[in-house]
Amino acid sequence: MHRDGKGLSVMQRIRARHRTRGFLLMEAMIAIFVGTLVLVSAISLVTAGAVAAEAARQNNIATNCARQIVENVRLRRGAMLVNNTYTDATVFGPVPQLSELRSGSASLTITTWQSTIKSVVVTVNWRSGERGGQAKKRVVAALVGARGVSL
Repeated sequence: MHRDGKGLSVMQRIRARHRTRGFLLMEAMIAIFVGTLVLVSAISLVTAGAVAAEAARQNNIATNCARQIVENVRLRRGAMLVNNTYTDATVFGPVPQLSELRSGSASLTITTWQSTIKSVVVTVNWRSGERGGQAKKRVVAALVGARGVSL
């Protein structure tokens, strides 16, 4: 056998070069598995982020609906606010954001807190998600004085 300056035979050099040229099947399968795992994790993360963003958007809309209803009650300056539960809170004025919620509805309870101050509790209900979804609720409470001033 012919040897080069490094002490390797020609055949050993050919075998060594042949081993370093390509991947083994097992190495390729492991690389594909790791790549697939990373891709599935990234897609899962993006999907979870989109779901969380939609839930936050719905909560924000529901809170704005409740605030709008309290504002509609507050704008009835000087009007007598009767202690009652109203299943349709839109009787005090329009609430355009309510239509943005799936199956959105709002109710309102007015009670006397002190002699001239009323407690207003607004409950906004809606369904989140698809195919019926989960029932959600947002409750906002405020105090309204006789002149319509929120306390």
